[in-house]
Amino acid sequence: MSHPAFSDFDFGSVPDKNAHDFSVSVPGISVAETIGERDSQQDTIFVATVRNEEARLNPKTFFERTIAATVGRHKTCVNGTTLCSAIVTPPSEEDLKVGKIFPKITVANLGDSRAAIVAKMIDGRYVSIILTEDHDLDVPRIRRHVEGSGGKIGHLPEDFTRTPRVVYHSAAGAHPTLNMGAAIGDRGALGKNRKSHVLMTTPDIFEYDLNTFSFVIVDERGVKKEVLKKDEILELDLIISCDGLYDIAGSRKFAADFKAYQTDRGIAFCPDKVGGAEGLSEIKKAFDKESAEEFSLATALQDFATSEGSTDNISVACVNLVSAGKNQIAESVMATICDGHGEKSAGEVVGVIYSDSSGEEVPASVASMLYLAAEAEHIAGLETPRGHFHAFLAEAGIEIPVSDYVAKREFETPPFADAGVGGGGSGGGGGGKGADSPLVVEKRDRSKRFLDEEEARDVGCLVPPLPPALGARAAGYLVPPLPSAPSSSAAPFAVDTLVAQVIELG
Repeated sequence: MSHPAFSDFDFGSVPDKNAHDFSVSVPGISVAETIGERDSQQDTIFVATVRNEEARLNPKTFFERTIAATVGRHKTCVNGTTLCSAIVTPPSEEDLKVGKIFPKITVANLGDSRAAIVAKMIDGRYVSIILTEDHDLDVPRIRRHVEGSGGKIGHLPEDFTRTPRVVYHSAAGAHPTLNMGAAIGDRGALGKNRKSHVLMTTPDIFEYDLNTFSFVIVDERGVKKEVLKKDEILELDLIISCDGLYDIAGSRKFAADFKAYQTDRGIAFCPDKVGGAEGLSEIKKAFDKESAEEFSLATALQDFATSEGSTDNISVACVNLVSAGKNQIAESVMATICDGHGEKSAGEVVGVIYSDSSGEEVPASVASMLYLAAEAEHIAGLETPRGHFHAFLAEAGIEIPVSDYVAKREFETPPFADAGVGGGGSGGGGGGKGADSPLVVEKRDRSKRFLDEEEARDVGCLVPPLPPALGARAAGYLVPPLPSAPSSSAAPFAVDTLVAQVIELG
């Protein structure tokens, strides 16, 4: 596969088979989504303003409380989702009095979706930083959590890359399935006693104050170089996306300049680029040169990932925080991505969560809980196609506008075109028709939001202990245990509230 130079990339020239499901934008905000080559769209993404007082004044506490409740609501779900949500808080009157003119960013993250910033500096440089750490199973603290909870980590026999995966217990047996160690749902990710859940469900919460955040590289000779100084920022954008944006094929890795990771001493950073790889900074630079009104930044990022070989669902939201050196955020804004995994929906659109809810319904339900808890308000112009997210909000009495665009899906007839979004009772809502033919409606008892444990076991959602001969060890899936100490190649660092120092890898 050929790889066009970033500066020569023709935005919008993606293959027809990867056409956008939708792409919408208003001044300063853009959202784009595509199904890629998957057979279902399991992402839910939104950007909205925030009215809840706690979310505006203390977003960290808001995330801790709301996500704990969300995890509890979905703990019996067979399928699961990642969560990456950012609240951008404008400077307060007190901040402005002391010269703090830029917003603050608080990000909550579970799984492998990401938040990043990309900045254009006064001198023409571009700097990009991934603000979150993926909860991959090769991250020592994540693997220790899974194994310390009794979980097993293996790989698929046919996977020559030997990607580590959590062993998942289902009616079909025990198999390495989930390639991350943190998520919401995924009740089958159980320990050896088949009772304890092994995934991390407490989110990482990152807090960044652009008024005091100064990014300093310290090389192996101890020489310091400040690469992101607030007084030199001309433009700055926040990017929230699922992993499909970064998991591209080919010889180059789509990356940022730097990425965050959690340590016992707080947040540290290390270079994200390996072997001259390019990514967010170069795409933003090329996009700025285009200056074409018909393309949004979210569309540009998605188009490039698709053209470079990403076949996954891709959902991207971009929020401009600084323009011409001035703050662009007048009120608190929330940007959220939930990337689901598991079984696809049969086509029914209902606003009720069940133990067997699909990999499309679980992320929509999680996203709707954050939307409702934040008392979010829809931003006119960011209408998306009707789907499960709208159904969960409608079930709670919140109706938000939808676009007329009919999203590309795996169904011959678009399933969400005119689908009912009601709920309650065993026969209300959820039906409706596509453009030409009725939807396939899965009959379920809607009188309960969850099956209790006994009922779940009766229908096969809980699995009795497997005989040892059927376990993952007998199948040869298990990978070697993690070394007792982190790899010696880990970059040393120093962090305080004002300066993030990075040792640049050789």
